[in-house]
Amino acid sequence: MDCRLCPPRRTPALLTVLSLSLWAVQAIAPAAAHAAFPGANGKIYIVDQATDPDKEIYSIDPDGTGLAKVTDNDVDDGNPAVNAAGTKIAFTRFTDTQHLWTMNIDGTGQTQVSPEGIIDSRIDWSPDGTKIVYSTPGGLKTVNADGTGATALGVDGQVPAWSPDGTRIAYGSGANVFTVHPDGTGVTQITAAPSGQAARGPDWSPDGTKIAFTLGPLQGGTPQIHTINADGTGLANVSNDTVPAGAPLWSPDGTKIAYSANQDVYTMNADGTGKTLLSGVPGFQFATDWAPGSAPAAADIDVDLTAQPKLGILVPYLSYTLTARNTGPGAVTAATVKASLPPGATATGLSTGCSTAAGTVTCTYGAIANGASADKSFRVPLNLLSLGQVSVTGTRTASTPADPVSGNDSATATCNVVSVVLAACP
Repeated sequence: MDCRLCPPRRTPALLTVLSLSLWAVQAIAPAAAHAAFPGANGKIYIVDQATDPDKEIYSIDPDGTGLAKVTDNDVDDGNPAVNAAGTKIAFTRFTDTQHLWTMNIDGTGQTQVSPEGIIDSRIDWSPDGTKIVYSTPGGLKTVNADGTGATALGVDGQVPAWSPDGTRIAYGSGANVFTVHPDGTGVTQITAAPSGQAARGPDWSPDGTKIAFTLGPLQGGTPQIHTINADGTGLANVSNDTVPAGAPLWSPDGTKIAYSANQDVYTMNADGTGKTLLSGVPGFQFATDWAPGSAPAAADIDVDLTAQPKLGILVPYLSYTLTARNTGPGAVTAATVKASLPPGATATGLSTGCSTAAGTVTCTYGAIANGASADKSFRVPLNLLSLGQVSVTGTRTASTPADPVSGNDSATATCNVVSVVLAACP
C-alpha cells in the first residue's frame, strides 16, 4: 500500500513542509474528488485544516459565496460525500481511529457506519444511495448505508470513485488508476503512468465517459490534472499550468472541474481554460465533493398574441401585442418569443427588447414571476399588398427554466384587410 496517500495527523510544521508540492498536499488531502452525479451545479464541499484546531467540513457555492460550516466539534472530520438525492453526507471521523460516518445534509443525525477502522481517504456513494465504498488497510470495501453488509472487493486500492451508472468503481493502486465492478470482478487498468510518475485520485465525469486524475512525478515536480476516456484512450493534460495542480472534481453539469492549487480551491472549464479562485478563505482547503443542486422549478409560458387595426397619421397599420404569461410553478428568468410575419411584411414601432429581421420579430423577456405576464408590441404597416387575410404567429423559442407544457407555446392573430383603411381583427 502506498502510504503517501495515508494522511498523517497534521501539525503546523508538517503543513509548512508538505505544502511545497502537490503530492505533499495529497498526503494530507488525498486526491479528494469523486464522481459527479449528473445535475445542476450545487454546493462544493471543502475541508478546513488550518483555521480550526481540527478538521471541519464546510460547504460553499460555486461562485465562492455562501460559506457554511457543516460540522463543528473537537475531532477531525473529512472527506464529505453527498448522495445523489442530496439528503445525506458520508464522511470520515477520527476519534480513537478513523471511521466512516453519515449525517443529514444540515449536519444533524450523525451516525457511525463502519465498525472497523478505515483509511483517511475519499469515500463515495453508489448512485442509488444504498451503499458506500471506502478504503481499509486490507483494501476496498462496500457497506450498506445503515452499516450492514460490509463486503471486501478483493483489490488493494484507495481513493475510490463510483461511476455515475453504478457499474464500476475507479481507484488508485500503485502508480496507476484501475476500475473494478462493485462485486470485485473485472479489474481493468486505465492509465499507464510513465516511469517515475504516478496517477492519483480518479474522478468520473457525470456522463461516465471520462476520468479526471492527477499525474505527476513520484516526488516533487509539478503534477497536473489530466483527463482520459473511460476506455484508457485520449489522455490530455487539461490544467497545463506552471504550479502544481491536483485533486480534480468534476461539476455535476460536466462543464467545470474544481481542483486544489496554491493551498486553495480553484475552478476551471473542463478544457482547462478559465481558471478562477473559488474561495480565499484562510487556511488550507481541499474540495471533496461537488454536489448536484436542485434544478429551478419548471415554469410554463403561455403565449398570447392580439392584433388591432390602427389609422396612423401617414400609414395605417396593424398593432400587435405579444404576451408571455407565466403559469408557474417556478419563476421565469428569461424567455424568447419569435413572431413570424406574412410574406413581404415589415415591422416597426418595436418595444424595447424586440428586434426584426426578414419576416420575423424576436422579443426577449426578463424575469416573470409565477402568475405574472409581460407584453411586447410591434406594428405591421398596411399597403395594397396587405389586402386579404393577414396572419401573424408568435412562438416561444427559448426560456429558463424548462417549460413543461408545449401545447400553449404558440398563438396566432388573423386580421381581414379589405383596404388600406379598412381592416377587422376578430
